[in-house]
Order: sequence, then structure tokens, then C-alpha cells
Amino acid sequence: MEIVKFYRGDPNAPKTTMPAHLGVNAVISCNGRILLEKRRDCDLWGLVGGGVKKKETEIHAITREIYEETGLRIPSE
Repeated sequence: MEIVKFYRGDPNAPKTTMPAHLGVNAVISCNGRILLEKRRDCDLWGLVGGGVKKKETEIHAITREIYEETGLRIPSE
């Protein structure tokens, strides 16, 4: 069963129904290893991250996303 289909570079891709929005991702590493999250929507592994809310800075968005998805608190300047 196909949950997600990627159309990168496909000229026949369907037109989007949602406006583009800003997103953030974090590369979190420790002892030479990178922390990934397993996505529920497509069963793939990816970087921690998510969307930036209205009137939110990118720094606040990534610190919020890291906390929401991992429970880790990082300094935000």
C-alpha cells in the first residue's frame, strides 16, 4: 500500500492544493551518530523537524520541534 508518493522533478506532478510554508530540520549528533525519527505518516526515517508557525522565528521553531519530538531541551540563544 502506497502512503506517500514523491514527485521531485516530475513535470506531470499534480498541482499543490496547499501554499508552501517554511519548515525547519535539525541534525543532532552525538559520538559520531545522528539522531533520526521514524515518521508515522510514511514509515520512513528522517531528521527531526517540522513547520514554522506564524510569527515564530526559525530558532524558536526548531527548539520547539526538537522538544516536541524528542523531549530534549536545547538553548535558543
